[in-house]
Amino acid sequence: MTLKLLHKEYSIRAKDNKGIPYAYRTYCEHYQNYAGKYKVTMPLKHKPGKSIETDWAGATLKLIDRVTGEDIKVYIFVAALPFSQLSYAEGFLDMKSPSWLTGHINAFEYFGGVAETITPDNLKAGVIKTDYAEPFINESYRELADYYQTVIVPARVRKAKDKPSVEGAVGFVSRQILAALRNTQCFYLEDLNELIWEKLEELNNEPFQKRKVPVGVSLKRRNFHI
Repeated sequence: MTLKLLHKEYSIRAKDNKGIPYAYRTYCEHYQNYAGKYKVTMPLKHKPGKSIETDWAGATLKLIDRVTGEDIKVYIFVAALPFSQLSYAEGFLDMKSPSWLTGHINAFEYFGGVAETITPDNLKAGVIKTDYAEPFINESYRELADYYQTVIVPARVRKAKDKPSVEGAVGFVSRQILAALRNTQCFYLEDLNELIWEKLEELNNEPFQKRKVPVGVSLKRRNFHI
């Protein structure tokens, strides 16, 4: 959940009730006052290129079987950079290890590089033993990390705050991309992914609300292989 989304929903409700909504900045100030009074928070400070967070979205899309006309479920891989909040999404026909690894490789290509650490959810495709002190990583996943010279640091079980950026990205992708494509009819996964990436570009190219784009970071998709 983001303040930007909450403000958008609030503005729609206010206008529907013939009211005048607060500006985004004023809305954020009211929220900060509320948060300071009713809950304790600790902002996380992220460094550029420090980490990539990965997960599968709970929502899915579908393809149409050309022979039977039946629906084929498509699972959505999501990756996010905590500092810039850039996201990557791609559809797969399953959530098995080859799809999980391919999603990571394509995310690295999209972002234009590999972070120092990868923080995934505790899925069998990536983590066999969910021990935060000494997790047992899937062998193929470990080999991928070794090849790209990065380190896998899985989130703790049922600890969404260990990977808040991808949790937010999953929600954002689900609302802004998957919801928009829910009625789209595609026969091929490649065609569906092209539609996902078009929507993804729109989201990643939206201007930052509170800070400038960091020097050296491009919001355009990279088209090269690592």
